[in-house]
Amino acid sequence: MIEPRLPDSDRRALQARAIAAAAITCLQAAHEEWMRLGGRVDVFDLYDAAVQAIRRPA
Repeated sequence: MIEPRLPDSDRRALQARAIAAAAITCLQAAHEEWMRLGGRVDVFDLYDAAVQAIRRPA
């Protein structure tokens, strides 16, 4: 569960949903890249790269 880990605020539920949606989107992007590369790379490495892309500017 994400929401209980966030600071108490009136937007905590929204923030939790946004975090979950971002994680799912990163997993989807990683899977698509993994498929494009023919499964020759570690999908978890691709997921980590996708998460890093949204955590900090390029």
